Amino acid sequence: MACTSASPLTVVDAARLARLAYGKDIPEKSATTIMAGDRRFCWAGGGRYSLYRHGPLPGPRTLAGASRLTLHASSRPLRLPEIDHWLAGLDYTYKTRWLAHAIGKSQWMVVGGDGYVRLESAALGEDQLRREITPTADDEQWAGLRAAVAVRIDACLAEREESWKPSSVPPWASSEPDWGTRTT
Repeated sequence: MACTSASPLTVVDAARLARLAYGKDIPEKSATTIMAGDRRFCWAGGGRYSLYRHGPLPGPRTLAGASRLTLHASSRPLRLPEIDHWLAGLDYTYKTRWLAHAIGKSQWMVVGGDGYVRLESAALGEDQLRREITPTADDEQWAGLRAAVAVRIDACLAEREESWKPSSVPPWASSEPDWGTRTT
């Protein structure tokens, strides 16, 4: 079912679609056990899973883990709104306050007074994250994963910055707010 869906599916939907498409009756608890435990499925928040090619990051099973992988892979420092934009763009399901809470409670990340999210004990934290999400990956595979994620982050944030530029306002839009005043 993960191959046929272009976006993450809830466990309930995956079990329902397996029953409809293949006549396989998979209990929800069994589907949860399979999808949560099989690293081929990427966690996308809220009991949703998909394949890496459909968006979510491979490996992390929590918002804190996805945020940490993002920070380890990123080529530049990130603020919470940038991490939020990136993860939401990957079709993760969560509320922004949950993300802030996950980052705030993590022993591996801290939000500085300047708003940037920083890694605590970066080398030790990276080793721990690597063992957690890709226990069988060698150095080359880990570097490849980080590089692939970095390219996607850079593209996502460049698109975000471009959309915020004044030049992104359509030429027909007024540069001044229209408060309903009339001139005669």
